[in-house]
Amino acid sequence: MIKMVTKVGSKPKIEVPMYEGNLNVDELHDWINAKDKYFDYQDVGEDKRVKYDVTRLEGHAALWWDELQPYRRRKGKEKVALARYINGLRYEIQDEISILTLRTVENAYEAALTAPSIYFYETYE
Repeated sequence: MIKMVTKVGSKPKIEVPMYEGNLNVDELHDWINAKDKYFDYQDVGEDKRVKYDVTRLEGHAALWWDELQPYRRRKGKEKVALARYINGLRYEIQDEISILTLRTVENAYEAALTAPSIYFYETYE
């Protein structure tokens, strides 16, 4: 009886399907939509989305991911979640913060807020 009471009012369990990685664009699109709906429903923060996505990869997609990470480290590139955030910023801000060593999305956010070009472009836009 206690188990039933504790489940009342809790969210139903939703899972994102696994993604194997193939050339079918519709399957990829469906998977992306499913995970985006899950993230919105569960209120998953941006900093945890890539980590969760990785747990839903299998087969060719998992192999691709496992090869991508060491390659990015060897090339001195940021982690994927951080790179996505930085690439979404205006080019002027990307240019200014590119000289910094940023480890987290939060670090990039703070750096973007203090970038001098923000003030210049906001004033004259």
